[in-house]
Amino acid sequence: LRCLGLLLAGGKFFDEACIAVETPAGVVRLVVGPIAGDAPRIVEAEMSAPRLEMAAIPAVIPGLDSRDSMIGRQVTELTNLGFEADDLPSESCLSLVSMGNPHAVVRLPEGREHHELDRIIRRIGPRLECHPWFPNRINVHLMSVASPGRIRLSTWERGSGPTRACATGACAAAVAARIPAPESHALEWQVVELPGGPIEIGWDGRLESPVRQRGPAVESFRGVIRTNRGVVSELDSGENERR
Repeated sequence: LRCLGLLLAGGKFFDEACIAVETPAGVVRLVVGPIAGDAPRIVEAEMSAPRLEMAAIPAVIPGLDSRDSMIGRQVTELTNLGFEADDLPSESCLSLVSMGNPHAVVRLPEGREHHELDRIIRRIGPRLECHPWFPNRINVHLMSVASPGRIRLSTWERGSGPTRACATGACAAAVAARIPAPESHALEWQVVELPGGPIEIGWDGRLESPVRQRGPAVESFRGVIRTNRGVVSELDSGENERR
């Protein structure tokens, strides 16, 4: 979304820096920051409000109604429901958040370094992505709070595996970290450190409020795609079983 905002604001499509984009999860509003020398342009995206109910994830968990939610549930309490937590510290907690796409956020004890998160996500990511609880599979994130307002995050993206960044995952992690925090200590803006770099996530803690993400957008290259009519069998995705 931030890359799209950068391209639209820098092209002939929009004269203004504020752009509304219709997505399957709703209308996202983008604000493209000004050009400041050689520094990357900052783009802020106002995402949808988070949804926590099981039906929105979607998740089907024994003993939970479709209107229930799961935020900060200790994984040791979930083992009798079929959740495998052998690779996680006993203090770890699970939260489920929908940002228009499904996210499972596992919070580890504070102060864990990125190399540890990256190592564990490769073990639990594939199992949790395809867990029977999640009929459409799920994105998996390991989170550790480095300091107040600063989160370290590693991501296993459904269908892709470990990825260097996931903005909706960062939004889900900030929501999962924000909800249990006392109002007097909770920070509206949090920095989420991903393997690909940091992103700022803003949310006021109210479930009806949108989540905002703010970070740089940089053009990495330009190219030309030449298309042919029809599908070339060597390039088929494999979804057509007749090939």
